[in-house]
Formats: sequence, C-alpha cells, structure tokens
Amino acid sequence: MPASTPAGRLFLLALVLAATAGALWWRSSSTPPLEAGAPQTRTVAVGDFWFCSMEFQGGVCETAIDVGDTVRWDFSGAMFTHSSTECGASCDTPTMTPLWDSGLISPASPSREFQHQFNQPGVFLYRCQVHPLLARGRIVVGGGGQPTPTPAPRAGDVNCSDETDAIDAALILQLGAGLVDDLSCSGNGDVNGDGRIDAIDAALVLQFVAGLLDSLPPAGAPSPIFY
Repeated sequence: MPASTPAGRLFLLALVLAATAGALWWRSSSTPPLEAGAPQTRTVAVGDFWFCSMEFQGGVCETAIDVGDTVRWDFSGAMFTHSSTECGASCDTPTMTPLWDSGLISPASPSREFQHQFNQPGVFLYRCQVHPLLARGRIVVGGGGQPTPTPAPRAGDVNCSDETDAIDAALILQLGAGLVDDLSCSGNGDVNGDGRIDAIDAALVLQFVAGLLDSLPPAGAPSPIFY
C-alpha cells in the first residue's frame, strides 16, 4: 500500500503506535518495583560514659526500630574501653548468655563499631560491661523506627520516689553494710560516677539535701575513669 495515500499514512501511523505501546509495556514489565519497607540501619553513639548522648549517662537510651532493622554501635567517640552487651530480662541481674556482645572495644581495637540485626519484635535491654550502672540502653523492635528518648533518672533517688532525700542516703548506707541486697533504682546510686555505690555517695546525697550542694552529681566533680 503506497505511503502517500491516506490509507497508507493511516497504516504507518498504526504501526508506529503499536511499536510505541510495545516498548512502553516492555519497559514497565522489565523494571522491578521498589521494595517497600526495606531494612534500615540505625546508629547509636557510644561515649564516655553513655549511649546515644551525654544526657543519658546514668539513664537509659531507647532506640525504636522495625523488625529486620540493624543497630550499629559507633565507639569512635569514646576515649575509654566500653561494650554493648545484651542484658536479658534485667541489666541489674544480666544473663550469662547474651543475645549479642560486642566484647571490649577500646581506642586500640581494629574496629570501633559493632552491629546486630533484630529479626524478632520485642524489647531488648543492654549495657556496657565496664560501666554497668552508667551506660544502659533499650532497643524496641516493632515501634515504627522512631527514637523515644528516656531522660536520665534523678541522681541519688535509689528508692524510685522521684525525690532525692535522706531516706536514699540511709538505703545506700544499708547496701554498703550488707543490710539490703539491692536498691529499687540502683542506677541512681552512683552519685559521683566512680563505678561504685558507697558511703561517699550517701554523704553527697545528705549534703545535697542539706543545701550544701547545688546539684547531683556535684558541679566540678571529676569524671570517672575506667580502662
């Protein structure tokens, strides 16, 4: 059919449209769809002596992720040795078979990071093995992937009353004397950050209650040093 005739031109136009439609179909069918909800990696900073940021020293840093996501602990900002070690049901009485354990990571370690993938929903507690009272964290799996910060507890408040008073000092002294086995909020007891709960912490609490100290820990107190 001659292309110069009206019928010929219509035939050529139909061929072009058919070829174009075929190319568009091949392109759409050969391009894989984007994967929805692809696993993500969330980074948790590790410092001296905290997870996430300094405001969580003595508190609990919470990180919410989705099932299948990976948490990466970055130790590059720490000057001393730390770890990320899963606690089990309680960081006060940790399990002997943790779900993950980074081992001790120091500035001299070949790698200054550790990561773990979470394939099951739940709440997972962890702590630093070297600073178990100062650096603690919590991973919430299935929480939508957004962090929910947990402010640090009140220093010295070992009975979880939301107040620091003489009762807390008395409880710390009883713990040191072996009259009590544990404190309800033991993470608040190491007031001076030396890694121990002892009579010095009780004395600081009493000074704070008497108005001799403006804050706990006291301003200008030396940072704890652990290796």
